[in-house]
Amino acid sequence: MAQHILLWGSQLRDRQGSWRQWFQQKTSHHLMTPTPNSQPSHPHLIVEIGCHLGDVLSKMTAHHSKCMFIGIDITLKRVYLSAQKLLHQHASNGCVLYFNAKHIKHLFASHEIDTTVIFFPDPWNKKQRQKKHRLLQWGFIADLYELTSPDGYIWLKTDCQDYFESTAENLEKIGFRATHQPHPILNSDPSCDPYISSFERRYTHQNKPIYQQVFQKSSVQTADPC
Repeated sequence: MAQHILLWGSQLRDRQGSWRQWFQQKTSHHLMTPTPNSQPSHPHLIVEIGCHLGDVLSKMTAHHSKCMFIGIDITLKRVYLSAQKLLHQHASNGCVLYFNAKHIKHLFASHEIDTTVIFFPDPWNKKQRQKKHRLLQWGFIADLYELTSPDGYIWLKTDCQDYFESTAENLEKIGFRATHQPHPILNSDPSCDPYISSFERRYTHQNKPIYQQVFQKSSVQTADPC
């Protein structure tokens, strides 16, 4: 199973629009078994951008076996450790990609992603000139809008207030709307872990505020991404 947990390079070619089929080929049949509250023909595909050490990713895969999870990170050590956690718990419904997420439109087809989880993206807030390197800028947000399924979600967390506010503004400009409801799948079971990453634990221990919001895609794009 190891080769189906960690993917990179040529293994990522021609995957657009076929991630569900790929998961179906590698997972056991129980993932696709119909239940009264599931849609086996279109299981929820959740992508975590910046999966870090796999703490959140591994918990989500364990809690939601009917969903499919893809973690993405640009650091080889991080994706290796994340993959190790998935492998240890035999998480056939998850995988990790060694990939630069700014090129995400080359990985997925239009409307293929149901939820994107982005916890504590690099804020680049130490110097003003570094802000241009932030991942969550207009072009990337436009890509996410195109890749997100109708009524799909983005769940954002960060400790950087201005990064949160600028991202939220752009998300709403392009056609996502902030919702005050928890994520309908990831937070559906109150007994589950609230998905607190190592970054959040660190910042909470330092008494730093955490800014978070779930955004849902609107049916009509409200701004030109160009």
